[in-house]
This record gives sequence, structure tokens and C-alpha cells, in this order.
Amino acid sequence: MVLDSQWLKLLNADYGKHWTSTLTVTVRTRNDSCARDIKTIIRGLMKLEKWALAWADAAGKPQPGVMGGAIIWPGSYELCLQLSGDSQNASFQGRYCSLFYPYGTPKSRIIPFGVNLGVCVPSSCGLADVVDIFSLRYPSVVALEPLSICHLYPSELDRDEWYWIAILLTSVILTLLVIGSITEAILYIRWWHQYEYTEPCSSDVLEAGGPLLQKATMIGVYAELPSNGSEPSTSEHPNQPLLAGKIDYPAYRTNLIDCHPTLVFPCAYSLPFNAWKLWYATPQMRTGPDGIKREHPLTCLDGIRFFAMVWIIFGHCSAFSILFANNPILAAQKVFHEPSAEVIMVGTLSVDIFFFMSGLLTTYITMERFWHVTDTPARVKFWAVYVVRRFIRLTPMYMLVLIMYTGLFIHSNDGPFFPQDPNKSDIRFCKKNWYVTYLNNLIRPNEICIGWTWYLANDMQFSLVLAPIFITLTAWNQLSGLVFAISLIISGTAAYGGISYAYNFGILPYDSTEFYRVYITPYTRWGTYAIGMILGWILLKYPTLRIRRTVRNIFLVPIVGLSIAALLILPIMYGPHELTKHMLPIWDKGTEIAYVSLSRPVFILGVAIVVYLCATRWAEPVRLFFGWSAFRLPARLTYGAYLFHLIVIGYKYGGAKLPLMVDTQTWVRFHVKSMTANFGNYESKRPESIGVDGGVYYSRQTENI
Repeated sequence: MVLDSQWLKLLNADYGKHWTSTLTVTVRTRNDSCARDIKTIIRGLMKLEKWALAWADAAGKPQPGVMGGAIIWPGSYELCLQLSGDSQNASFQGRYCSLFYPYGTPKSRIIPFGVNLGVCVPSSCGLADVVDIFSLRYPSVVALEPLSICHLYPSELDRDEWYWIAILLTSVILTLLVIGSITEAILYIRWWHQYEYTEPCSSDVLEAGGPLLQKATMIGVYAELPSNGSEPSTSEHPNQPLLAGKIDYPAYRTNLIDCHPTLVFPCAYSLPFNAWKLWYATPQMRTGPDGIKREHPLTCLDGIRFFAMVWIIFGHCSAFSILFANNPILAAQKVFHEPSAEVIMVGTLSVDIFFFMSGLLTTYITMERFWHVTDTPARVKFWAVYVVRRFIRLTPMYMLVLIMYTGLFIHSNDGPFFPQDPNKSDIRFCKKNWYVTYLNNLIRPNEICIGWTWYLANDMQFSLVLAPIFITLTAWNQLSGLVFAISLIISGTAAYGGISYAYNFGILPYDSTEFYRVYITPYTRWGTYAIGMILGWILLKYPTLRIRRTVRNIFLVPIVGLSIAALLILPIMYGPHELTKHMLPIWDKGTEIAYVSLSRPVFILGVAIVVYLCATRWAEPVRLFFGWSAFRLPARLTYGAYLFHLIVIGYKYGGAKLPLMVDTQTWVRFHVKSMTANFGNYESKRPESIGVDGGVYYSRQTENI
């Protein structure tokens, strides 16, 4: 490497003065060894030694396109970790630090604006030392320590009790999965050798007590051949003749588990069988007034649930990519000029779809059962069982994700953007507030562990408080129940508008306090849940639309209904386009408050009309599309996908070695990868989730989330 006099002049000029100032000013540093190692590197730089120049090379430099948002200057993370002090009197390794220099924006902004500079310092330095040293030359330019980080080596990461609990839990679950899968394999092989016959048994074999009958006698499982020619069922009567030579494996498995209760626990954690049950899940059937079983009227929710989760994941992929992008301003100017960008800007409406579906399913499933319970003690027992089952359905997966995220996430990856320091991520809140769980939107809402679980807290509160009140009131007096639900809609709308007006919140998310003041609070969210409860009551009370199915009405009713739904949904989605296009509050305050307070119930009212038309079979093409069997499996996995998807996004974005250059294609490409990770490879990448779900799978009548 040849360096001319210009390099030397540059190094001895302002850049050199900046570094040489640390040779004389060391009193401000908090670590003597750090100051000593820094001096060693600076002396090497002044002598233009190759090993020392590598330290400067690993540091971040201004990137092209600063006016377009290129304010992440990471340098070379991997080069920094490979460096060492190669002088005669020093031996130290490189430590990568990321320093954040804010640029005069209000502290309340959601995304802090400023330069993120990567520097390579000796491993003896801590973050406080680095901040002090890099402020010596220009004391007025100081890195913001809470948003800066010095990365640790894997051996330096804290292995506290959460780490070991997560390791232990993972080991136990994997052990159970292995035992369950081996048990399943043994049962299947045993069934295959003893019961896999393609031809029925002949009467001669049965009369002679041949080998087939002897095998059946040893197991104690017998097959009955139904008169309708369907699959044979099982029986436990040893004297009953074996009429058919084939019994399907699920029937054999069920009978064997009934005969041997010790198999219940290991078989509950059978990975292949639980995956098979999910893959071949059949639509629920419901007996109509005429006694004929038909497909459940709410199968259309499978498709709606799937697309709502796709919407949530896409919105999070797009929003969080901005934090790791070096062209956010250019991307915003290009993307948000297109009307299609409103799908991102109004993406929070997707959560209201889940609130609506939860209220609908809870009411539709529970209310009919509650009507058959008459006396007070039985009703108290009914709600007690309801609460316990609700906790059993949701809590195991929730706690699994919480423990593994808290204990293992910081150990899973690293990079210049990875949140490796648990004290600067929500992991510190998990260790402090882990027990809050379903109350995290009310208790310390600004310290939420796994921030996106605010939805689970709201949904649990609505399901355990609002739904029982509504169902009980409706059973006593229908009018009082409807008044209660309508009051929830009105109060939720008023609360959202009133709080937004008081704190000057608008459509554009400028203030970080908006999240825990209005976005996650139950009293601003229960309106859409109440719409779902009302629709559930309507579908039970009036399961059919009392209009004659004439040729004219078959076309007119869905056209009118879907048109009304479109008039409610589309203006809410695309109304603010001019505002988001310019990223300026061009609406007056009253208009913005009216929009933010009314948008959610109006949008969900349009969705409710579509669901009602599908459930009553007036919009048959729409029902067939949303009820398509391809949506059934991913619809069953939305709960796990919701819990995992932001962890996957953080792992992917945080582990990147260079900033992103985002555009629509980047968002779509990464969204497809995230969808694959959360849905397509759910069984292979997260077997522990199927194992945990397997223990409570059979207690689930339907999925509310």
C-alpha cells in the first residue's frame, strides 16, 4: 500500500488533531486500559502502519445519498471483529460499537432521526468510554448513549436464569417430541403389520379363527363394517367377530390409547400426527333446522383470517425495514405517491379484523351453549370452565415464546444492527414484567414485554369480561344486551376521538406516546369487538336472511350488500391518500379526529356485512373463495405466526451486515420470505409449537385468533 504526501497531510490535519487530542486528554475517560489501547492505535495511525489503518478502515464513513436518508454508516462489522493490536507492546481485539447522533428532532417522535455511525475500538473499551472519547474533539456533538451500543462477543453475553430456563424448556420439549414421534412410529408400524389388508376377511378365515383373528385378539381391537360402506370403526368387545380386514390408523390409534392410558401423554407430543391433524383438518359441520349437516356457516373466516395475518406481517415488514434502510426518504417519496401504499398506512385496521372475528366466534360458539344452561350454579360453573379453557388454549404458546425470546434471542444472531444488549430492548421488560402478560396494556404499558402481545391482552380482557356480560344480558333480555354492545361501540369511538384530540394525535404517527395512550388501550378497541358480538347474536337469532331466493334477488341482494360494504371499506382505506402522499397534515384537525375515531368501526361494519352475506349463503362466490380449503391450514396457524413473526423480522433485519435499500420489490420479497417462515415452514422450523399445541389440541372447538 503506497501513501503519498496528500494522505499524510490529511491525516495530520483535522482528522489527525481529532485523534491526537486523546493523547493528552485522558482524564475524561473512565477506563485506563481503553485509553491506553486507543493511544496505541492512534500512534500506529500517525506512523501509517498497516495494522492501524485497518482499524480506521473498519469504521463507518459517510454514505452517498444522505439527502435521501443514507444516515446509517456501519463500516465493516466483520472486519472489526477480526482485528487485533499487532504492535509490539499491545495485544487486543476489535470491538464494534454503533453510535447514534440525534439530529434535533423531538424526543416523542416514533423513529428517532440521526446518524448511526459504526466504529471499531479495542475490546477493553465500554460504551461510556467510546462516547467520551468520540466527543473530545467536538464536545457539542455527543452520541446518545441509550440508542448506542457496543457489541459483545458470544463468550461475554450474560447467561442468566432466563437463558438456562429457556435451554431447559427447549430440551424438555424436544425430548417430548422425540419420545412422542418414536411412540407414534411404533404404533404405526404395529398397525401396518397387523391391520393393513386390502381385502375383507373371508367367512372361512373367521370361522376357523385364522391368524388375522388371532392378531386382533392380542391387541383387543376389532373392526365393525358399517352398512353404509364407510371406514370401519373400532370396538373393544373380544367376542365380536372381525368382519373387515382393514381398520384405518386414526381409529386404531384412538382405541389403543383408550385401552392404554399411559400412551395419552407421549402421543400428545407426536410431531407427525399433530402435523397430520393440522394438514388434513376438515371443515366443521353444523346441523341445520332440517336435521341435515352442512358446512359451518363461518368457514369464510378461514380466508379472512389468513389475509388479515398477511396484512399484519406485510405492514410490519414494511414499517420495520425503515429502521434499517439507507434510503427511507427516497423510498417514501416514491412508494407513498402510489394509492396502493395505503395498504401499509392503514395496516393497523387488520388488527381490528381479528378483534371482530374474536367477538363473533366467542358469541356464536358460547351463546348457544349458554342458552341451554338454566340454573345459576350451572351458569357459574359454565363461565368458570370457559375462563379455564381460554387460558389453556392461549397461555402455553404465549409463555413458550416469552421464555425463549427472553432467554435465547440475543444469543441467536449478531450484526451491526442486532439488538444484542438486553438492557436496550424489550427483553429487559420481559425480565421485569413477565407476569403481567394479559394485563400489559394496562399495567406499565410503556414497558411491554414482546410489544405486539398487547393484542392478546385486549382480546383476553374482552373475552373474559365483555363477552360474558353481553351473553348473560342477552339471555336475560335481548334488548339490554344489544344496548350494552352498542354502548361499547359509541364509547370506544368517543374515547379514541377524545384522547386523540387531547394529545393532538392525528392520522400520521408522529408521537411515540400515541401507542400506549390510545392505540393499545381496551376502551378505544372494544368497539370492533362489540360489532363481532352483535353479528354473532344475529347469526344465531336470524340464521337466514328472510328474503325469497328468486332469480332477481339472488343477483340483487349480494350486489347491493357488497356495494354497501365497499362504500364503507374503500373510503376508509384510500381516503387519506393525499395526506400520506405529502406526509403533511393537510386536513383540518376536526376532519382528522373524525377519521381516526370513526375509521375502525366503519371499516369493520363493512367487513361484517361481507361475513353476514357469506354466512347466510347470499354471496356464494365470495364464501367459496374465503372458505377455500387452501386457507384452512394457515388459518389454524395464525396465532403462532402472530407471536413469532416479529421475532423472525428482527432476526432477519437485525442480522444484516449492511443497510437495506428498500422499495416495493424489497418489501414484497421479504414479506414472502417471512410468510414462508411463519406459515410454510411452520412445522419444520417450529416443531416445539406443534408439540405444545398438541397437548391442548383436542380441547379446541375452533380458533378464535
